[in-house]
Formats: sequence, structure tokens, C-alpha cells
Amino acid sequence: MKTTKKTKLFLYSIFLITVIPTIIVYIQHGLVEGEASLKAKTETKHIKTFAEGLLFVVIGVGYIVLTGLMFLFPKNRIPYLVLIVGTVAVVILYYFRIYGIPVPFTNGIVITDLSSDWRDVITKICQQIMVVPTTGLLMMRKSISTTNH
Repeated sequence: MKTTKKTKLFLYSIFLITVIPTIIVYIQHGLVEGEASLKAKTETKHIKTFAEGLLFVVIGVGYIVLTGLMFLFPKNRIPYLVLIVGTVAVVILYYFRIYGIPVPFTNGIVITDLSSDWRDVITKICQQIMVVPTTGLLMMRKSISTTNH
């Protein structure tokens, strides 16, 4: 299968259109949760908001690192695979939040959240779309490397 520059450009464009807002929203939301943890009235609320904020910032930074690796090393499949599997895992984790997500290294503190806001909508839509161009780029990379050998 012959890949074209237009197809790659299209897939990279869709990827960037979805990953950039995801990064911005996750980091911004992480900072908001971090501030809320400082103002928490109880230790449990402090731990929950701090854990959420840390998770959001780590996810945002993870997307920055993986995106950079994809562009710096386009023939390396590891960043694509980590981004695809990680994104699916984050989306699944999001849906598990209604049942409760235990906070590691605490004595039974669980984050349960039934609410959704604009940040949830933006990140989940972008993340679910992002998997498609990332998979396409991975497959194009794989087909290029196998046809060159």
C-alpha cells in the first residue's frame, strides 16, 4: 500500500486538532484541582482534589511527551502504542469514576464523581477521536517500514 503525503498531513492535522485542546484542558483542570486542594476544609477532600489534580497534570504532560516523541521519532512505534493504549485507559478510567476510583497509598479514600462539565466533554470527545489518526499513523509507519525491507 502506497501512502501519500496528503494522507499523513491529514492524519497529523486531525491528531493535533484533538491533542492540543486535550493537553490545555487537562493541565488547566489539574491546576484548578490543585488550588482547590489547598482550600479544602477536610483532609479527605484535600487528598481527593490533590490526587485528581495530579492525575490531570500527569495526563497532560504525558500527551506533551508522547506527541513530541511522535514528531521527533516518527518511525518508532512505541509512542504511538503508548498514546493509543494510554488514551483508551484514561477514557475507561473516566467511565469508572461513577463507581469510585481508589486513591493509591491512602487508607481507603475513593474518588467518586457523577458530575460532568465542559472539560469532560472536550477531553473525552478529543481523546476518542484522537485514537483514529494515531492508529492510522501507526499503521502507515508500519507499512512503510515493512515495504522498505
